[in-house]
Amino acid sequence: MTIYNVHIYREMREALERAEFLMRRVYEGDHHALENLPSAAAQARTALARAMAAPSPGAELLAALKGVLGESDYDAEGCCRGCGREREDEAYKYCAIDDDVEDCPFGFARAVIAKAGLAAAEHAHD
Repeated sequence: MTIYNVHIYREMREALERAEFLMRRVYEGDHHALENLPSAAAQARTALARAMAAPSPGAELLAALKGVLGESDYDAEGCCRGCGREREDEAYKYCAIDDDVEDCPFGFARAVIAKAGLAAAEHAHD
């Protein structure tokens, strides 16, 4: 979790604690606390909006994984950088073609990225 996210969550917690405190005061009969409830609610809504807009750690990890993998699994000699398998065809950029991803860490990582991309696309349509 990035430091930025920690600050957002702290801001949310403080806003909700303030609203809870004011509601408790109103319940106990302090009607002056009602004057501060709208600002506490606005503070909580702002904190929630910032938290929802913040990038998730999963997205950051996927971006880092894509950067590590690079554009091609193969080195200059035509061997996979993940499992050492020789390239069968010059047209292939990725080692594990089709469903053969279990024996190559690069192929497995690309399968995870593809699955996460599909999940994100499905979530966006909901």
